[in-house]
Amino acid sequence: MSSPLSEKVRPTSIDQIVGQKHILQVINSLIELPVQIHIPNMIFYGPPGTGKTTLANIIAKKIHKKFIKLNATTTTISEIKDILHKINLESSYKGIIICLDGNSVL
Repeated sequence: MSSPLSEKVRPTSIDQIVGQKHILQVINSLIELPVQIHIPNMIFYGPPGTGKTTLANIIAKKIHKKFIKLNATTTTISEIKDILHKINLESSYKGIIICLDGNSVL
């Protein structure tokens, strides 16, 4: 089975994202530093299809953090606690980025 068109054309770097250049320049400057600084907490808000999840995934890959996408309407607190516990046991990641998407289908 082939992947959907949206997956085939999804940006894989910040340079490929269109719009909001003033915000993207700041984010890109943070993740491109030779010495990783602490990336601040961020909330991406907007209508479906605007690239919030794509941007979070790009950031996670660039700074070597595990990316976890959860459905905000069905994920329980205990599931989130379990994920956090498992991540703490893994030494291959330098942290996590959790995407709580209200429209996700997992």
